[in-house]
Amino acid sequence: MHMKTVPALTGCVVAVALSVSPASAAPDTTAMVRGAHFSPDTPSVDVYLTSFSGGTTTLALSYVGYGDVSKYQRLQPGLYTVGMRPAGASPSTPVVFSWKLDAKPGTRVLEIGCGTGNLTIRAKRAFPAVQIVGSDPDPLALQRAQRKAIRLNGISFERGYAQRLPYADGEFDRVLSSMMLHHLDGNAKSLAAAQVFRVLRPGGRLHVVDIGGNMTASDGLAARLVARSPHAAGSLGDAIPRVLAEAGFDCTELATQRHRFVGRLTYYRAVRPA
Repeated sequence: MHMKTVPALTGCVVAVALSVSPASAAPDTTAMVRGAHFSPDTPSVDVYLTSFSGGTTTLALSYVGYGDVSKYQRLQPGLYTVGMRPAGASPSTPVVFSWKLDAKPGTRVLEIGCGTGNLTIRAKRAFPAVQIVGSDPDPLALQRAQRKAIRLNGISFERGYAQRLPYADGEFDRVLSSMMLHHLDGNAKSLAAAQVFRVLRPGGRLHVVDIGGNMTASDGLAARLVARSPHAAGSLGDAIPRVLAEAGFDCTELATQRHRFVGRLTYYRAVRPA
């Protein structure tokens, strides 16, 4: 979906991922869910799934730390609230971060700007039932990604520019973008946002982590250097959510944190309205 502070913990939208997939041992009406912690800078968390309609805690994962991947557990399809607290905190402690999970079997995922495929491959290994595609314009990077994924099924790497995605309308349930948008100029960002909107099904979601948000000189040397890059500086402030909104998305800034190498990272979730 890492840090030593509560604001950093909020960034776990990328750190702790929950995937829903079918399982052969479960009936067709049952989904399967498991959690994984992908953010090296965020400390361990407790994760709770609560039925959106009934308010009952359906699943609790304790002390989920970096690199942990839980076993699949059966879950009735439906809408759930996912909440996170620092590991070991009392159940009465307010959650630091929460979002909605739509549990249903079968998910198709696209990563734009996948590079050599590290995130794409990691997501596939964590959630084997997901069908995932990595897209990037660099053929050499894609060759490396394909070599690294040679033993995996249900994963592919294909050449394509985010501004001209070679996929059908509504082909994907989720799109991931990690540290890619700041490489694009303003016009290219708009084209990429429109293409992601097109290939997502209604109700599908785009998850973004990138340089962005209200970065200032107080965020350190990296922030001051980033501010000198025209493309990167073009992602600061409300630039990313504004571009996504113009493409038709309902965009939410989920968290932002200072980062020693890029100045400031910001996490966004953008939903294509159903």
